[in-house]
Amino acid sequence: MKTTNNGIKRYWHLWLSLLVGAAILGIQIAGNSCQLVPGAHNQNGEQIFSCPGANYSEPVIILIICWLAAMIATMKTLDMVNRLRSRSFGLDFVAPILIGYFLYQKQFWYAYFATLAISILEIFFTAIHDYRIKRKTAKTKQKGRKQPRVLVVDRIEATKGYSSDMLIAIAAAVAPPSNNNELNLIHQYAIKHHIKLAPASSIRKALNGGMYATIDRRRLVIGDYDFMLATKIQGLPDHNPALPAIYIAVNGRYIGTIHFGYN
Repeated sequence: MKTTNNGIKRYWHLWLSLLVGAAILGIQIAGNSCQLVPGAHNQNGEQIFSCPGANYSEPVIILIICWLAAMIATMKTLDMVNRLRSRSFGLDFVAPILIGYFLYQKQFWYAYFATLAISILEIFFTAIHDYRIKRKTAKTKQKGRKQPRVLVVDRIEATKGYSSDMLIAIAAAVAPPSNNNELNLIHQYAIKHHIKLAPASSIRKALNGGMYATIDRRRLVIGDYDFMLATKIQGLPDHNPALPAIYIAVNGRYIGTIHFGYN
């Protein structure tokens, strides 16, 4: 039987075993219910009690237990055939043998309790299986989930007379008042790599997004490609990269680019 998340379908064998147990208990109570026979006495003068249910209660109980045991044994045999490598193959294999043995030995109560125990174990194994599947699915989803891409400083291009650290020092110096994500990343990069910031002064933000500053009486212009074009910077590369980049110019001449990428 294939179990599902539906409680009735999953636990049908347990409910059936408990229902049969309740029926057996009721039959036993009815079979042991005796009534006084009015005016009837035995040879010792004692009153006689009639127990009509006692004649049929035990055969009915045996019949019901045999029916339940045969049904459970048959279902477990089919389960064993259908899922040779399943989580509860051992239980499927043992259950019919154990139930058949008790029926053969005419130990009917043992057969009933065996069906009850098998039903409980089936639920236990199913719960463990579902838990493992759930954990495996969760791990698979976690592995398959893409991590968010993070923008980082990728590479630095400097013209003759300037170094990568100099470009970082210049750009990082204007980052705090810029409110620009790329410049803030450059500032973090400088701190991480212990690069001392350039002594910039007269820092101000342009209306169209770039930055102006002064270092040793040299006029700095810092911004993206479009801003540098609008500012008419000399020596600017003739291509605009697809990924973000910060361009730096001194006294109106391009001196280098800080490129960004995603890790």
